[in-house]
Amino acid sequence: MTMKGVWRQWALLFVAVAVLGCSKDEDPKPVAITAADFEGEWSITTFKLAGADETATLSEFTFEIFSNGDFLVNKNGQNDSYGSYEVDEAAKVLTVDLTNPKEPSKVIDGTWQVYEKTDESMTLKSFEQGEKKDFVLTRI
Repeated sequence: MTMKGVWRQWALLFVAVAVLGCSKDEDPKPVAITAADFEGEWSITTFKLAGADETATLSEFTFEIFSNGDFLVNKNGQNDSYGSYEVDEAAKVLTVDLTNPKEPSKVIDGTWQVYEKTDESMTLKSFEQGEKKDFVLTRI
């Protein structure tokens, strides 16, 4: 076998291994949630809107989520917006319904899915109205 043939075989072997070794990246799947998962006080540690980091826009906000379904948005310790929330355990979604939300906190209004959660943080995503929004909330 010629040297060119050997290189060709090695090249084919490399391509075959590369193709077979690749796995398709799967979209993350939402995790199971309950209303109790959300109760407490939270801060935003990451916020992305359409992939752009907008964390600074909401860094002054915290959320208080109560067992009775109330949802309170605070800005610098003062009430900014309020409303309610509902958890659909079967659909794995959190729906936040703020009453007269103000800018910029109104981006929180809507339906969210949780993709990662621990006792101390959650990663939520929303694709409503063609806008991709991502949050990482950290328990205070």
